[in-house]
Amino acid sequence: IGSKYDTGLQFNVWGHWFEGDYTSFNDGKVYIDEATAKYDVGQGNTWCPLNSNDYYYYWPKNGTITFSAYSPASDKMKTAANITAKGLVLNGYVVDNSDNTKMEDVLFSERAYNKTASTGTNNPYSGVDIQFRHALSSILFSAKVGNTYTYSGTQIRIQNITLSNVASKAYFAQNLENANSATTTLPTTSGSHSDDEAAWTGHTSMVQYTVDNTAKILENGAEPWYFCTSDGSKPQVFGNEYRYTDLILIPQNLENVVLTINYTIKSTESKELPQTYTHEFAAADEWIMGYRYIYNILFNFDPITLAPMVQIFEDATLTGTELIVPQQ
Repeated sequence: IGSKYDTGLQFNVWGHWFEGDYTSFNDGKVYIDEATAKYDVGQGNTWCPLNSNDYYYYWPKNGTITFSAYSPASDKMKTAANITAKGLVLNGYVVDNSDNTKMEDVLFSERAYNKTASTGTNNPYSGVDIQFRHALSSILFSAKVGNTYTYSGTQIRIQNITLSNVASKAYFAQNLENANSATTTLPTTSGSHSDDEAAWTGHTSMVQYTVDNTAKILENGAEPWYFCTSDGSKPQVFGNEYRYTDLILIPQNLENVVLTINYTIKSTESKELPQTYTHEFAAADEWIMGYRYIYNILFNFDPITLAPMVQIFEDATLTGTELIVPQQ
């Protein structure tokens, strides 16, 4: 969520050695081959890439090393990831819809060019600076009762929130220029020497994602409730927690994606009545790489009002209804 990489995470890194500065990717020799970098393994406030025997890598006395990395260091990422002249690629990466807690905040690094020592500026950590970028889109929801009701007997209970017809599988390419000091072009930042944006392509495997922790009674007059935080408060823009999202999904066009909100409404006299709201996204809608999307659900209800009228009496026209008062 924030700019500080969490100490509870690990990432995988490549180091390519060059006789001088970076010239072309194929001129480099692999020195670190997708090793896992771990925090606090004897070198202080830093991450150390370790080889298969958990030994350190040491700096060569000549030449330079250019680093590339991705996070997290999961089996799924290692299966999908490869490093190329144009940076990181992910072959057929899948965001599973069976367990939201296992969704990964996929990060890819800029190349760290021409390094000769473990120095950098990324406080509070020491070591070579590794600048990560988000590859996915963060999706989260809030919900509240829109107007404060004078009669508090009305109850709104969220049951579930789903997004249907969402692509769960795609191919990622960083699309770096194969040149010294090239950086990634993204919707959120301008790259250097890289004409093509990093992109996801070949979207397939349409599935439904269900937001978890949504069983909530919305209180009358309360602040918006965020399902991704433990106390329902608005998530921080920057923080040390990395669960501050409901879903982390592949960036994509949202045409035919459907949002469904199932909830109930009840009065003090009634049982909970099932209600459903659906919204189909338009062709112009999209989730863009590196952006967070907060959908604010607002329940506004109109009070029931009645307009009574009374049918008038009709004058009777029956015969024999005259009453003649006789002489007394």
